[in-house]
Amino acid sequence: MYEVCVVRNDGKDLEILERLLWHGVPKILASNFNQKYLQSSLCNIISFGKFSFLPGKSPIALVGGAGSGKTLTVVKLAARLKAGGAQPLVISVERAISIGARVLQAHMTQLNIQYFHAIDVSSLKLILRERKDGQPVLIDTEALDVYGADAHAILVEIRAIARAQLCLTLPAGMDAEESADIAEIFQKARTKMMIATKFDQSRRVGNIVAAAACGLALTEAGVGSNIVEGLRRLTPEYLSSRLLHQGDPAMLGREIY
Repeated sequence: MYEVCVVRNDGKDLEILERLLWHGVPKILASNFNQKYLQSSLCNIISFGKFSFLPGKSPIALVGGAGSGKTLTVVKLAARLKAGGAQPLVISVERAISIGARVLQAHMTQLNIQYFHAIDVSSLKLILRERKDGQPVLIDTEALDVYGADAHAILVEIRAIARAQLCLTLPAGMDAEESADIAEIFQKARTKMMIATKFDQSRRVGNIVAAAACGLALTEAGVGSNIVEGLRRLTPEYLSSRLLHQGDPAMLGREIY
């Protein structure tokens, strides 16, 4: 789980410490923040990153439990790439065609984006041969039983077959300790990155800090259902703004959105 380093807190830090605790950041973790310099503390305790979709880069495979927001996030990333002039290849990996896969296919058809459905990792390997000129590849994986005995093996297989970078989708607003447990499972399977979904639907986002502190780099936050504008970079500045805010995220308005 998250590592603990001792940082002295004095009375001046109390207000921000209380805000972190209000958000559900575990006390043992929150007490390690130098709350006078929240942004720099975030950078010291957790990592921030961004996706690279340069030609020839590894596919990005979104992984996570049921209802974690993988499919909608794939749609948003694909729409962003398309708007930027790229032609991504989008693949859904599921043993059966679910409602989510049908929704993904419908969006890709509307956006005129190349889409395939793979029933297993062997099919995925064949479909990846359709990749042209190192185009960006987004993979929407099947919902995972994160505590299942085969979870680790499934993640390792996807990463090996697709030579993909694994990115966990984790909803904001969950229990922080549970989120840290989930993040640790994925991190042990060499998942490197994380997207915080449902960031606009949660008042408390401390679980995202707890999960990221387990070794996953924060990349993006889901901030709306709009497929073009529904993602934004999750930077230290943006996250600290959310952590300093108590209440309905919609009340933040244009201040940080």
